[in-house]
Amino acid sequence: MRVVVLSGPDGSGKSTLISEAVRVLRDRNHNVGCYWIRWGRFLSIPLLVCARATETIARGRFNARDPTITLFDKLPPIAFVFLVLQYLDMRLSLAVTKARAAVLGVNVLLIDRFIPDMLVDIAVLTPGQDLLRHAVSSRIIDYLFRHTTPFVLDAPLDILRARRKDLAEDPDLEARTKLYRVLTAAYGLRVLDATRPLDQLTAALTQAVES
Repeated sequence: MRVVVLSGPDGSGKSTLISEAVRVLRDRNHNVGCYWIRWGRFLSIPLLVCARATETIARGRFNARDPTITLFDKLPPIAFVFLVLQYLDMRLSLAVTKARAAVLGVNVLLIDRFIPDMLVDIAVLTPGQDLLRHAVSSRIIDYLFRHTTPFVLDAPLDILRARRKDLAEDPDLEARTKLYRVLTAAYGLRVLDATRPLDQLTAALTQAVES
């Protein structure tokens, strides 16, 4: 089974590109599965539950929009443990997804978001920690990307803001975009320029599948 992973900032066009790639690959008689993976929900659940309970008690109310992970910014050891658990959870999520796809006879798996997206989320929400440095230097990254073909869809800030109105006021958008580029360079990921025509981007994905 070929597994192609597409990461990148919100508004870069990942879902649009994957939808078009699915259509083209199916026209070429591939049995294609498409899945969305941003956070692992296995081993890290106990920490998330505790953090959310602490947040609820401290605030006297529950607001799902408040990023629970920001609590870990004040607790470096727990933040690092959460990062490690997320590594394992993401790999478990991929294994479960591949197992489900295999049952359905899928031979090409397109993943919308993966490890880079999770790491960018954590890095932005925990600015007091240097977790990204630990992530980049960790040898486990090679294992996490094993048997996948990872891409990052890169786009300039003005393009991202123009495509999504909700991103125009996002204070973290510039930081997220820079972090994706840091990870791309650190991991040697393939970069797709989101300003290129959709048919060219689709051709790059389909070539990765069929090569």
